Amino acid sequence: MSHVLDDDELAELELHLAGLTAEPSLAVRLAHTHPADGVPVELVLEDRGGTPVGRLVAEHTEARDGVIVVRGRPVAGRPVEGGVARGRRARPRRAPVLALDGLDEVHLTQIRTELADLGAGARVVVVASARAPERETLALLDRAERVLGGSAPVELLVLPSRADTTPLRREALTRLAAGARVVDRCTGVAGHRRGDGVVVLLTGLSGSGKSTVARALADHLLRHDPREVTLLDGDEVRRHLSAGLGFSPEDRRTNLLRIAWVAGLVARHGGIALCAPIAPYARVRAEMRELVEPHGRLVLVHVSTPIEVCEARDRKGLYARARAGEITGFTGIDDPYEEPLDADLVLDTSEVGVEDAVRRIAALLG
Repeated sequence: MSHVLDDDELAELELHLAGLTAEPSLAVRLAHTHPADGVPVELVLEDRGGTPVGRLVAEHTEARDGVIVVRGRPVAGRPVEGGVARGRRARPRRAPVLALDGLDEVHLTQIRTELADLGAGARVVVVASARAPERETLALLDRAERVLGGSAPVELLVLPSRADTTPLRREALTRLAAGARVVDRCTGVAGHRRGDGVVVLLTGLSGSGKSTVARALADHLLRHDPREVTLLDGDEVRRHLSAGLGFSPEDRRTNLLRIAWVAGLVARHGGIALCAPIAPYARVRAEMRELVEPHGRLVLVHVSTPIEVCEARDRKGLYARARAGEITGFTGIDDPYEEPLDADLVLDTSEVGVEDAVRRIAALLG
C-alpha cells in the first residue's frame, strides 16, 4: 500500500534519512476510510509526484482524531525530485553553521562578523517551514546569497510546521555541524504565519445562502485582504472540473474531493479559497479536510438555515420537484444532511444578514 506524504511528513522523512533527528520513528496519517485492521505492515512513501522516496515498516497503529496514525522506522527509497531548492538541502558535515530564518533584523555587517568568528569553511543555513510558500523560501535564499556575495555557501533546512520547532531546529543544526560550532540566529521558523493560506468551506442545504455569503465574502476580502482570493463556485466546478459527474453519493464525493484538492493548492500558495458546496456527508467532509490541511487551515462554516426557509427561497423549484418524486437523492428530502459537529462557525441566514455573516467569517481568517 502506498501513502502520499504531505509537506510536513516529507520534511520529517528527509530529516530522518539525513540523520538530523534522534527520533527513531516516523508517524504518518492515513485517511480513516482505511480499516484499522487493513493497515499493512509496510507502507510505500511517495512524494507528490508519485516518486517512491521511502518505506515505512509499521510498528504501531492507532485511530486518532478521525485518521489512522501509523508509526514506524523509515527506510530510504529514491531521492525526492520536486520541491523548493531540493538540490540545496543542507547535509551533515563537520563545518561551522550560521542559521538564519530572515534577514530583516540581521544586517550585513553582523552576518560577516558572525561568519568571520566562525572561521574558514563556515556556511549559512536558511531555515524555512515545510508549509511556507515556495516563492517566499526561494526569495529568502536568493537574498541571503546576494547579501553574502559568495563569502559563504548558503544551504536550506526545511522543518515541519509545528507550533514550536525550536528543539527540533537546534538538534538538526547540531547534527548538521557534526561537532563544529553552531550560531543560531533564528527567531522561529519563517514563512508559515497564521492566516497565510486558508480554505473556507461553507456547507448547508440547497438554498441556505451559502453561495450568496461566499460571493459577498469574496468581494469583502478582495478589498480588505492582501491575499489572492479564489471562489470555487459550485456550478462552475461542475461545468469545468467535474463535467460528466452525476449526483450519486460516489459522484458527489468525487466532486467534493476535486474541490478540496484545488482549494488546497490555493492555500498552499498563500491564498484564500472559498467553497460553498452542499457537502452533506460527514465522512466526505473529513476527507476534504485531510486534503486541505497539509497546505493551510480549513475554516468550516455550517450555514444552518432551516429547510422550511430554504424551500421558500427555492427559485429553481428543486425542492418542489423532489417532493413530487421527480428528483431522487435530493439532500434534505430523500437523502440526509449530516450536520457538522466540528464547525468553526454556525450561521442561520434567516436570522443573520449577509454583511454580518461576512464580518463573522472574516474575523476567523486572521
